[in-house]
Amino acid sequence: MVKWQGYGVDSVYDILILLNSVYAGIECKVVHAIESFPFARVRDHQIKALQDVHNNNGRGLILVNIRIPRHQEVKVITVNNFVHLQTTLPRKSIPADLFESLPGVKKKGALWDIKQILNLPYP
Repeated sequence: MVKWQGYGVDSVYDILILLNSVYAGIECKVVHAIESFPFARVRDHQIKALQDVHNNNGRGLILVNIRIPRHQEVKVITVNNFVHLQTTLPRKSIPADLFESLPGVKKKGALWDIKQILNLPYP
């Protein structure tokens, strides 16, 4: 089951997935360059909703789609890692070098492989 909230809708997160007994709430973001990623891009109510998913044995994920020609990658940030970075970094964004080191999945053809994303280690 995949539930899409829609672009521009003020929702708790963008996608709700139940796949092979894995439940995930996913917030999707897009960037057009590998730079710092501002924490403000993810709203407080979205973080809380993703933490609720995590606290109920699901996966709270933030996917950042890097739309650079010939790069096409999505970075995967767990909600707990996002909150950890937000509370421990002495800045208002994830710096470019740390952002680049986050787990990522390359695009296959025209689509993202959600199974590959859900198979990444999740604490």
